[in-house]
Amino acid sequence: MIKVRYRALTFCLLGMLLVVLPGAALAGQPQTSSDWLAKGQAFLTDGDYDSAYFAYCEAIRLDPGNAEAFYNRGLFFQMVKAHAFLAIADYSRAVELDPTMVSAYENRGLLYGLTGQSARAAADFAEVIKLDPEQTEAFYYRGLAYQQSKQYEKAVEDFSKAIEIRPDDAAAYSSRGECYIEQERYESAIADYNQAIALKPGTALYFVNRGHAQGRLKNFEQALRDSYVATKLEPSSVAAQFNLAQAFELTGNRIGAQEHYKLALQGMPPDRSREREKAEARLQGKWEGYQEWL
Repeated sequence: MIKVRYRALTFCLLGMLLVVLPGAALAGQPQTSSDWLAKGQAFLTDGDYDSAYFAYCEAIRLDPGNAEAFYNRGLFFQMVKAHAFLAIADYSRAVELDPTMVSAYENRGLLYGLTGQSARAAADFAEVIKLDPEQTEAFYYRGLAYQQSKQYEKAVEDFSKAIEIRPDDAAAYSSRGECYIEQERYESAIADYNQAIALKPGTALYFVNRGHAQGRLKNFEQALRDSYVATKLEPSSVAAQFNLAQAFELTGNRIGAQEHYKLALQGMPPDRSREREKAEARLQGKWEGYQEWL
């Protein structure tokens, strides 16, 4: 099973809103919006989040039309693990005030994607592309939004554009490969994972997905090799362990298959019902069902 993964977002989005009051460190500070904004940025850099929050609020209170103040407070909400909707609200206000603020569209688009709002994410990255057509990340993230909403052809187009702009982008090859798998274009998927692995040979996911494509093509020996490498790179990967178990089974090694089905079951999430049923059946010595590669 292929899951959309958003990369390069360093801020966690779960938690509670930080409620603060002005401290002694803020006493006697200048009263212009720009000065408060500068203070907020300095406090944020120093890790003084209480003071940074108050400073950004003061900047907004003194000048409700200060787009940068809304943008930076939105960034603050991300950095202190506030709820995503608070950051989205501030980024939305920032782009209302300054429709050319690329970074606000980018960050809001990421948050929309991470909260499952793929159509809004795609719209935001379309704005980024309109404002900065050579922004490879925007094509990549819009591709992820299309992939998330199962618009695989559009996703492939955007990932291809991202690769055209930056041919060394392993994640773009990987994501396009995921779309090819969903479209049952397995040879194309394998070609993309070959590129991704050449660029980042230590990434278990790339071996997992190339092995999965090989399995779908009934190239079980190749699937076994890729899945084996993936388990060595990331032993906790459920997909790697499950694929290796399938490959062992389909190449006639039932003992090896049972060992890795057991390992896969240890971390398998509840929504993987077909994989769980297959693994449990194999551990019970039942080999007649689920003969196809899952």
